[in-house]
Amino acid sequence: MSFAVEGSRGPPETTQRHDIRFWLGCSIVRGTAQPVSAVVDPGDATWGVETHEWPNVSRVNVHHGPIASAVRRVAARLPHPIGQLIRSWFPGPFLPHNVVVKVTKPDWEDEFDNEVMMYHKLQPVQGVVVPVFHGIISVSGRRALLLSDVGGKQLLAVTYSERGREELRAMLGTALRAIYELGISPYDANLLNCHVVNDRIVVVDHEQDEELEQDLRHRVDELVEGKADSVMRRHWEVHKPVQARDRVAENKAHEAWMSRNRHLLP
Repeated sequence: MSFAVEGSRGPPETTQRHDIRFWLGCSIVRGTAQPVSAVVDPGDATWGVETHEWPNVSRVNVHHGPIASAVRRVAARLPHPIGQLIRSWFPGPFLPHNVVVKVTKPDWEDEFDNEVMMYHKLQPVQGVVVPVFHGIISVSGRRALLLSDVGGKQLLAVTYSERGREELRAMLGTALRAIYELGISPYDANLLNCHVVNDRIVVVDHEQDEELEQDLRHRVDELVEGKADSVMRRHWEVHKPVQARDRVAENKAHEAWMSRNRHLLP
């Protein structure tokens, strides 16, 4: 559901934790926002850890006060149609405690509109293999998506000691198939945008998704295989086992080389 909202505050692009307030329907939502960041390269002792930040995307801890609790109690006791009407007018009290706010990037208005359209088309699988779309809000005068926080762990960070390669491949294939079967091509389904959540994978970031051309809609199996292979190939490159160094063998090889070539040394 989409809501026309105004009067929000909170810096749209900051790497600092900050308070946020916005209208959702006829309700005001308050919370604490923390911009999203993730480790994109664990590095080593020499290069250290490399992280990436998404300053336009924040995880928000919603502060539900006593009024929100009262609204939920009243709605639960009323006949279902009336309770649903209250939820549609005052959706704020019914939000989960953790949500994600994704503010439109400068000069990305078309991509924002496209992502809204994609979430409508992906409605049947929201909360399963894509986030739940709670609506459009306004943050510091800029439009933003209000989404569920899927949690979990980015596929990039999941090692083979945690999940088997074939298990991850199967989970990814299930998620991709659900999206492709709705006629959508998940353009940005990659190691950062695929989150392992319990026993499934959830794909986030749909601003560059596209509708499948008609002649491709009967080739879902092929599309799923190709996309999953591409993602898992990259995952293997990141996490493939590195053979442990055999120090004894290295020392023997060094000694053998020295015995043959000592005369060449100054």
